[in-house]
Amino acid sequence: DNRIHFALNCGAKSCPPVKKFSAEAVKDELDIVAKAFFMQPENFRVEGRTVHITKILGWYSRDFGKTKEEVVLALEPWISTKDFDTIRHLVET
Repeated sequence: DNRIHFALNCGAKSCPPVKKFSAEAVKDELDIVAKAFFMQPENFRVEGRTVHITKILGWYSRDFGKTKEEVVLALEPWISTKDFDTIRHLVET
């Protein structure tokens, strides 16, 4: 499950905070931390025709897709519809 990268990583300041997860709700909790992670401008932002993404997606890109386009499009569940529509348009053009 690629969401684990937004929940448990290295524990450094630039990495996501480490927290406990419950067995009963781990899927929902992983969605929550992934969405919160991508709400931080240092982890994800769109500026004009440029998409800035966290280095975590570079380090673990294989967990998100085989190409840069697939990696960026894999963010759909965790970013706003507006941002996703923008990056989808950028990938398609």
